[in-house]
Amino acid sequence: MAWRESRALQALRAMSREQRRFLFEWLTLCLLALAATVVLTLQGWGAGIGHLLFDSIQRWQPAQAGTEVVIIAIDDASIEELGGWPIRRDTYAQLLEQLADPRDKPRAIGIDILFHDERPEDAQMAQPLRKHRAFLAMEYRPPAAGQAAQARQPGPLLTQAATGLAHINLAFESDGFIRGAHLRAGTVPHLALAMSGTELDSSGGNSYRRFKLVDPAQGFPTVRMSDVVQQRVPKGLFKDRYVLIGSTAPSLGDHYPTIYSGRQGAGTPGVELHASLLQDILNDELIESASKPWRLAYGAIAVCLVLLGLLTLSPLVELLLSAAVLLGAALFSVLVLREFSLWIDPSPLLIVVLLLKPAWAWRRLEMIVAFMSGRARLILPSPKRETVPLLQRLQTDTVLQTSRLLDQAIESVRARTDFLKSVLDGAPSPMMVVDEGGQVAMVNARIEEDFPAEFVALHVQVGAMLNYLGLSQRLPQELLGAPHYVSVSHTNGSERHYMLRAAALSVGPDSLWLLALADVTEMRSLQLQRDMTLQLLSHDMRTPVASIIALCRRTGPLADPSAMETLLGVQRHANKLLRLMDDFILSIAAESSRYQMSEAVFEFLLDEAMDQVQDLAQSRQIRIEIEPSAEPVFINCDQRLMVRVLVNLLVNAVRHGQMGSVVSISQHVSIEAGDERHVECWIKNHVATQGTHTNADPAARGFGLGREFVSNVVRRHGGQVTFSLPESPGQLAEVRLRLPLTSTLAAME
Repeated sequence: MAWRESRALQALRAMSREQRRFLFEWLTLCLLALAATVVLTLQGWGAGIGHLLFDSIQRWQPAQAGTEVVIIAIDDASIEELGGWPIRRDTYAQLLEQLADPRDKPRAIGIDILFHDERPEDAQMAQPLRKHRAFLAMEYRPPAAGQAAQARQPGPLLTQAATGLAHINLAFESDGFIRGAHLRAGTVPHLALAMSGTELDSSGGNSYRRFKLVDPAQGFPTVRMSDVVQQRVPKGLFKDRYVLIGSTAPSLGDHYPTIYSGRQGAGTPGVELHASLLQDILNDELIESASKPWRLAYGAIAVCLVLLGLLTLSPLVELLLSAAVLLGAALFSVLVLREFSLWIDPSPLLIVVLLLKPAWAWRRLEMIVAFMSGRARLILPSPKRETVPLLQRLQTDTVLQTSRLLDQAIESVRARTDFLKSVLDGAPSPMMVVDEGGQVAMVNARIEEDFPAEFVALHVQVGAMLNYLGLSQRLPQELLGAPHYVSVSHTNGSERHYMLRAAALSVGPDSLWLLALADVTEMRSLQLQRDMTLQLLSHDMRTPVASIIALCRRTGPLADPSAMETLLGVQRHANKLLRLMDDFILSIAAESSRYQMSEAVFEFLLDEAMDQVQDLAQSRQIRIEIEPSAEPVFINCDQRLMVRVLVNLLVNAVRHGQMGSVVSISQHVSIEAGDERHVECWIKNHVATQGTHTNADPAARGFGLGREFVSNVVRRHGGQVTFSLPESPGQLAEVRLRLPLTSTLAAME
């Protein structure tokens, strides 16, 4: 052992400083990679990659519906034909009585409908229910923090008549999709498990199982409940089969997000999910997730293999090894899932391996740059040693190495390029200089680091670089004026966002153009985080306030007048707080860099705004009259913000108008030079307030409440809003709103 240690120490001492640093950084990377694998596996972070792979497998090999399971669907047509929702219990009794026919009797019946309340018809429904092996659904809420499990059963008559009770809960995964269910919730079995008559092997203590979802477009054999009740289905259809009775009507809301929701444009009915689960139980094809220890071992082995490749193999071979590990891990998970119905989520190791390669390539590049910089200082010593910051020294070394190679090519224009080179060298942003012919004349170190060499090499056409940036322009002259925002995926796998500006340089007799790219990735990331935080904050703030309002409404009249007044005050202030939060959210949305634009009919927006203002107008005995347009007027706008603009204008017109007056709204289409079309909307009323509507101080006008918000939103839509406010009460106040039309109106004409 001592001999081995001495050999290891001797080998370590024989290494150069760069080699020891290389080994130390590799060991550090190993610890970080294994720690990341453990954290990702235990915390479930990055599971979206695994969900995507699992869903892709399900789409590539979709499950086929068998003939053992039949669905009796309560769709909208059945609800209408059977007298509306809820369907009477005697109708269910009639259905069960027909299924009791020996020629049509199912093997088991599962009713995916909750019968919580007792009704007089329960006795009539219980009688045919006893003739079947039937299971009723019950509501089961698993234990939460500090609360015991809660269960609500059907009435006693139905409970005694049924073969058993079962829960119908489905489990949402981290991305909000349904892929499985808990076959037992406490001691209560799932409806599909109870119908199958099989026992769950829960030796591991986890009853959660995934199932293969049958594509709803294909679906199980399904008949309408109204057709069965009216005896419009052939006899023998349900003989010795498993029958599920449940809702498929979108109006009842029993739909869940699945991998097929995007294709359908709606969720998947719960009864179809139960049918897929029941089929997998009957065919013994339920999918079990691998335990965390197995996934940890699986991920650690793959990551260690890639780490050894980083240390011992050449960059090309190591890249091929990493690609092979990534592909092999995904294929192994697919193979195990297909052959053994066991799902091993490869997302932790995929994430770690994908991050290892760029991280190690960056460190290797840094080491090479440092090594070459040191050798360059030895070969070309500076006549004067100066203390220079590390960042500037690294940039200067890189530019100096490049300038030595370019000395002969730029000798004739040294006077001009010396100035430009000093500017570019000190710039932290990627920059390049392009000559009059569109060829790259000079670049700085940052742009060489961030972009492929074939686009920033000297004497190449700048059009290739612009095409790489996703721009249609081919010459720098075409980029003058407003900045251009571009996104670039670099070779290290990162995506960066830049703001490109072009400027003309007056240096020498020739025309030169400067292209500068400012990295705005962090700015966009901060803006996205702000939007996400605002969305989360708005939801978290609105929920308790809405709960307070709902609680106040449910509380009946109180005998104590003081308590009743307090209750009304709480409700009034809660409503005011809710409106303030809506105003805050809308004011932030108005400042967003991008609006959610869509085409809308302007008159529909006016109608929606009128509905919100109607109660206020009635309280002030003011009528709102709209002069209808001869044809629909289409505008392209953020509908929520535009409705709020109209609400603000109408609220001010009503609030400051005379009691019993009329707020008139007229609209017409105007055509200007160049065939530009606009809709002009006039809002008029006689004001009742006085004294503050001066043109000298617009911010002080009482009639202009929310004017900054209105003006900002209208301006962002390319429109204009003007106010004509009188000096004394009783006179007519006018607001003119002008917005551009979309091409829809012209197309209709």
